[in-house]
Amino acid sequence: MRVAILDPFSGIAGDMTLGGLLQVGLDPGWLRALPATLGIDDIKVDIREVIRGDIVCQKVEFDIPPQPHGRHIAEIRRLVAGSGAPVHVRERADATFTAIATAEGEIHGMPADEVHLHEVGAVDAILDVVGVIWGLDQLAVERVYCGSISLGDGTVKAAHGLLPVPAPATLKLLEGHAVRPGPAGSGELVTPTGAALVHILSAGPPPTEYTPVRSGFGAGTKDFRGRANALRVILADVDHVGDHEESLVELVCDIDDMSPEYLSAALELPVPPGRWMSRRSRC
Repeated sequence: MRVAILDPFSGIAGDMTLGGLLQVGLDPGWLRALPATLGIDDIKVDIREVIRGDIVCQKVEFDIPPQPHGRHIAEIRRLVAGSGAPVHVRERADATFTAIATAEGEIHGMPADEVHLHEVGAVDAILDVVGVIWGLDQLAVERVYCGSISLGDGTVKAAHGLLPVPAPATLKLLEGHAVRPGPAGSGELVTPTGAALVHILSAGPPPTEYTPVRSGFGAGTKDFRGRANALRVILADVDHVGDHEESLVELVCDIDDMSPEYLSAALELPVPPGRWMSRRSRC
């Protein structure tokens, strides 16, 4: 099975992920055509090689004319729905923006549909999300894994004022994922878009064994002295876990007002061949 492993040793953002996907084989021509595919006019896609910490990385930037500052989730859904992307790509993109709106809504005490997505509702964030999800599909990736995420430190200026790093909605999106603070003096390393992509796409930490097929680096905007501000993306093959998976179902109930002598007979019933069952009684 073909998988993608994200190594966010210096955080993660949508543009960093796109850059990494380009280095592992995503067609630059396809990405340059994406704005027109989404019906967003006059957008130029700048793809170039840059150096981050002596490592050659791919940098993706969108040259965008003046646009509305953010959008509501309903407007973003309309853009995604009209993209022509495969149904499963549209569903995951919709789920990504819904996750962001839900997290923002919980932080600010309002329904998700009423949240005005500022930075994340901008054109570049929409292109990042759809580009990453559709790009993974273009690369025939069946599953995504993500390693421990460096969060950065300090504060960040957002539409709601000065916020601690990671921003509240970003941290909420990363609940259940392995993270670590720092490095010191790095500022914000994980954007809400990057956190939402991990939230929706990641199946958990990387497998203990895999066969690397190709690896690449997507550049972050910041250029730190002495270290690479980049996201490493690894395309890899793993044994198809579906051949070894087993589904277990546990049924639990409390039985009251029943004689233990009658119940014990049920414990002696034979188990069908090929099945495993644990029986426990509490009377």
